[in-house]
Amino acid sequence: MLFHVGTNAQDINAQSSEALTALSEYTGKLYGTDDILVNGRSYIPDHFNAKGNPYFFSYKLTKSTLIINGKKYDKQEILYNIDIEKLILKTTLNNGEEVLLVLNPDFIDAFYLGEHHFVNGVIFFPESNFPGFVEQVYEGNFSVVIRHQKSFVSQYTANNPNGFYSGQSQ
Repeated sequence: MLFHVGTNAQDINAQSSEALTALSEYTGKLYGTDDILVNGRSYIPDHFNAKGNPYFFSYKLTKSTLIINGKKYDKQEILYNIDIEKLILKTTLNNGEEVLLVLNPDFIDAFYLGEHHFVNGVIFFPESNFPGFVEQVYEGNFSVVIRHQKSFVSQYTANNPNGFYSGQSQ
């Protein structure tokens, strides 16, 4: 298939953007999902009925940028489960079905959630086989990182019959 877009000098950016969008949609349909990006297993939340949630700041999917094996993926809808230290991606499979996938952390270099920049912990702590991500809050002659945590608390009461998640700590 050949794409041809006529343009005028006045609206070249708008037409170029439309052409790139059309090309991206066409190649997406032709080739399907990116196997590098969609490298994980189906996500089923633990303790679904527990009070609270295991996610960094919000249980809502956030459009974010992922960096996987050095390749940048913009506008990806993700959740960061800080209880299990996993990144969850909402994606559309070749058959059109939307799914949530737990991404393989071995391939994830970094990701952004709003103003927060997270980096794979093994980059900073290679000897320790660090099991997750840290937020990089400063980078210069040295780096400052923060590890965010939540955990499921298995105390079952009348107010929390299914347990609850702790507040977020660092």
